[in-house]
Amino acid sequence: MRTLINERRKREIDPTLTKLRELSMAEPDPADRAAHARIAELRQLIEQMTRFHDDLARFETERLVALMNMGARLGRLVDGAGKLIPIRRSKPQSKG
Repeated sequence: MRTLINERRKREIDPTLTKLRELSMAEPDPADRAAHARIAELRQLIEQMTRFHDDLARFETERLVALMNMGARLGRLVDGAGKLIPIRRSKPQSKG
């Protein structure tokens, strides 16, 4: 399973990140500032997800399965923690 995930990352995620980094480094056209900001936001999100993946990759398989089985319970834990510790929430994405 880990090999499958690592191969997909090399084939899909890494090239996407490379392109987003290139686009982020380019000087934005004043008319494209919103697009440039969105590209930077997307790059940061994918970089954060890959760091999270790297952290999870250190777990034994049994611990990963247990974590995945927690699913919604983990989300509720994070929501509950947000009431005690301020957690910055992202804006909901509009569909359209």
